[in-house]
Amino acid sequence: MTGREVGNAASAPNVRREHEPLPLEELEWPGRAGLRLGWTLADTRVPARTARQAAEMLAAIRSLRAVVLRQVHSDRICLIDSQRGPGVALDPVGDGMITDRTDLLIGVSAADCAPLFLFADAWTAILHAGWRGVVQGILPHALELLQLRTGLGIEQMRLAIGPCIGPCCFEVSPAVASLFPASVRRLHGQRRTVDIPGAVIDQWLRCGGGMASLMRLDRCTVCSRPLMHSHRRDPGPGRNLAYLYHTPG
Repeated sequence: MTGREVGNAASAPNVRREHEPLPLEELEWPGRAGLRLGWTLADTRVPARTARQAAEMLAAIRSLRAVVLRQVHSDRICLIDSQRGPGVALDPVGDGMITDRTDLLIGVSAADCAPLFLFADAWTAILHAGWRGVVQGILPHALELLQLRTGLGIEQMRLAIGPCIGPCCFEVSPAVASLFPASVRRLHGQRRTVDIPGAVIDQWLRCGGGMASLMRLDRCTVCSRPLMHSHRRDPGPGRNLAYLYHTPG
């Protein structure tokens, strides 16, 4: 987005890629010690690595359990509540997870869709926001659930937007473009594109979130060859894993 001040995860501290079983970027949530978010980079050694395999590898060396969604391009959100005991499905169906547990690495897979990370007191959430999920309102849905669980106002919550397809590359049909507000639609000659991160930011602001509570990695997956997988650029099994977890202590 132009004309807005947005914290940029690309320049945030504590990014690291070394001593890991696969290439990644990972950082500590600013102002929240012990809460880390990250995403895998394109792994040329095993291009077909699944998000679940990546999550299990990363969780194992952190002594955590991996929970990765079976995504269906919806606004369905799974609740993983510590009061329900230690048992948890490792592949719940949906496009979002909310939890207050600190023994899990929660993740979503994406090849161009936007991974969203939310933090509200003791609760965290991770969302898979493709254009369908954005249109269906997966972010407002998650914010409503977090309000019910925490009693916090949305202005007290934090949002981070991970790498995804940018308005430079997300070309859509007129029918799909019409589902988005004019502020995030672009026309480049005969090409129509949509700004998915911009649509997410607009929803965040309309729900009551603030720009000071927003962090964005301003990187287009299509343009970021060879750093990121992109299904639109290179159709195939490759995926980026986005994940969130707590460090001990």
